[in-house]
Amino acid sequence: MKKHGIAASQGYFKTPEEMLIAASLIEKETFVKTERAVIAGVIVNRLKKGVRLQIDPSVIYGMTKTGLLGRPLNRQDLKK
Repeated sequence: MKKHGIAASQGYFKTPEEMLIAASLIEKETFVKTERAVIAGVIVNRLKKGVRLQIDPSVIYGMTKTGLLGRPLNRQDLKK
């Protein structure tokens, strides 16, 4: 059976720092507690495949280095 969400992330991150970064991205992506496991699974699956995360918090951090954009993301932001 394929693991999803939190179960898929267990053992994937090598350091507490990596887990903290993932947790921070998850918290920024959704405030809905029941969605967190799904987002965790998406992050782990994308990292395993070596593809870009392309979730709002990672794009915003890459653009600003502060995590604060002050406006919604748009398609042009994702193309950068």
